[in-house]
Order: sequence, then C-alpha cells, then structure tokens
Amino acid sequence: MKYLTQTLIFLITLSIVCGCGQSQKRSDTTNPIQSFHNPSDLIINVNPEIEKFKIKKLAVLPFGIKRFANLDTTERGINHKITDMFFNQLSINSNFDLVSKEGINSIINSYKIDSFTKENFSNAISLLKNREIDGVVMGEISRYSERRGAAISVSKPASVAFDIYLFSIESGTILWSASFNKTQRPLSENVLEMGSFLKGGGTWQTSEQMTRLAIEEIIRRFPKRRY
Repeated sequence: MKYLTQTLIFLITLSIVCGCGQSQKRSDTTNPIQSFHNPSDLIINVNPEIEKFKIKKLAVLPFGIKRFANLDTTERGINHKITDMFFNQLSINSNFDLVSKEGINSIINSYKIDSFTKENFSNAISLLKNREIDGVVMGEISRYSERRGAAISVSKPASVAFDIYLFSIESGTILWSASFNKTQRPLSENVLEMGSFLKGGGTWQTSEQMTRLAIEEIIRRFPKRRY
C-alpha cells in the first residue's frame, strides 16, 4: 500500500504539472522529460586510448551469470535473453560488422561452452583470435529480481544489475564498459527517474522492461565504428 499511495500521489501531481505545461507555448522542439536521467543507475567507462584500436568487426558472446548472483525469477536462461536483447539492439543501431548468432554458436559449441563470465573472459578472447574479429562484447548478470505485485502496486519492486564489456581481441584490453544497477523506487523519492518511469509505461516496471530500457540507453552510448 505504501508504494501504491506514493505512486498515486505523484501521478496526480504530475498530471497537474503536465497540464499546466501544455498551456504554455514552447519555442523549441526539445522534450524536457527525456533529459531526466539518473546517472547513478548506469556508469559508462571509456578507455582513453580506444581510438588507437581499429575495431571493425565485433562478436557478442553469451552473457554469463555471476557466481552467487541474486536471481529471483522463474524464467530460465535469463542471461541468454539479455544477450539477445543487446545483440538485436546493436545490430539495428550500430555500424560495426557483427558476427552472426549462428557464427558465434558454431565457435562456442565446439568447445562446449554455454556462456562467459569474468572468470573465463580471457579464454573467450583466445577462442576468437585468428578469426578476423577485432573486438568482443561480453557481459555478466549479478542480479535479476522480479517485481512482486502489479503495474500500479507492488510489495517489492523489480531490481536488475549487470555489466557489459568491450574487449580488443588482439590485446585483451578493455576498451569500454557499462555497469547498470537499479532497483525501481517511487518517483516521490527520486524525480530524476521520471524519464525511465514514463518510457516504461508510467507504472512499476517488470525486470524485463527495466532491462530493455537500460540496454537501449547503453546502445546509445556504445562506441561508434570510425574505420
């Protein structure tokens, strides 16, 4: 009930504010809501020497599940589902040449490896050497907890945490990384989450919705091919 009451109060306040805002004429086309972003949810790290690495062709390997990860979900293969989300978004919004899913499967199946975590990232890089692949993306899920409740009221909100890395195949250097860690909170506690709240349908998000929104933002901030 606590989360329900806070959500309803904020939605009523938000509708009043938006109604007032619509009555005012805007001189620009910028959507102010989209500018709201909580930087603590997503941390991006870029190697300052990334431009020295001529990355043209990328492989995306199946993300792994971190040892002792908090997985509060009945869904199986959640790491592969998140990998597919990332690969599909990258294939649409990136100018890199991507190794197909079939191509990746043919490589890793021969070694009987299902997914990769930090513990075997170096082995994954070795598998891809001498295959005309310049970079590899790998990830690790540390938390995936489903919400308990419905869209308008929850007893426990969704919570997701994962890390994604871009490596150079030649040197094994980390060129770029993204770390996402979020537990949805009532907007009355953090108005900076308004953007993701509205993009998620203006309700308490599921873990899948939260993950998709995170990956969309990560892809927007993923390096671009320059060669």
